[in-house]
Amino acid sequence: MKLFFSFFSISIYLSFFICFSSFAETRTLEQYADQIYNQENLSSHKLSRQAFLYGVIGFENLRRASLTSNSTILAILDFTQHSARKRFYFFDLAKGKLIHQTYGAHGKNSGLAMAKKFSNKRGSQMSSIGLYTTFSDSYYGDNGISIRLYGHDVRFNDNAEQRAIVFHGAPYATKEHVAKFNRLGRSWGCPAVPNYEADFLVKLIKDSAVLFVYANSSRYFNESDHLDRSVLLEDSPF
Repeated sequence: MKLFFSFFSISIYLSFFICFSSFAETRTLEQYADQIYNQENLSSHKLSRQAFLYGVIGFENLRRASLTSNSTILAILDFTQHSARKRFYFFDLAKGKLIHQTYGAHGKNSGLAMAKKFSNKRGSQMSSIGLYTTFSDSYYGDNGISIRLYGHDVRFNDNAEQRAIVFHGAPYATKEHVAKFNRLGRSWGCPAVPNYEADFLVKLIKDSAVLFVYANSSRYFNESDHLDRSVLLEDSPF
C-alpha cells in the first residue's frame, strides 16, 4: 500500500512538474521578438527595434490570414538607412537567428543615396513599401535568377505583379559599387541584391517567405491591413 502511494505521489509530482515547465516556457510573440533582437544584437547591425518589430507583426498577421505557407523566413529591407549600408536582413524566425545581412537597392526615382519617395504606380520607377510574399518558383530573366513578389498592402504595394517588381541580383548593388560611388546604384523599383549573392538568397526566400520593405511612414503604419499589434500579446508560434 505504501509502495502504491509512493508511485502515486511521484506520478502527481511529475505531472505537476511537466505542466509547470510547459507553462514557464510559454512566451508571447513580443517577448520572442525582443529575445531575438537582443540575442542577435540587432542594434549593432543598425536595424531599429521598430523596424524589426513591425516585420514580425506583419509576418504573424500574414501567417494567421493564411497568406503565407510554412516558410519561417522573414527578410527586412530598411529604407531608413543609407544605401551604402548593408540594410537588407534575413531571419529564420523558427531558429531565432539573423542568417544573412547584405546590400539592398531602391528604385531610381525614390532618391539617390536614400529612399525618400515611394509609389505603387506603374511606370513610377520607385520602390513600394510594405509586406510581400515570394512566389514558389524562381526564373532566369534579364537580371539572372529572380523571384516574383506578391504585394499584400492595398494602396502601397499591391501592384507589384503589374509593375513586374521582383527580387533579383544586380552589379550595382555590390560593395564594389559602394567603394566607387559611396552608394548603391538604383533599380526600376525592385529590391535588388548583390548579383553574386542572388542564387543563394533566391533559394532561401522562395515559396512564401515574407519580405518587409520598411520606411518610417505613419500613413503606412496606420493604414496597413496587416499590422495589427494585438498579435504581440499572443503566444509565439515559434
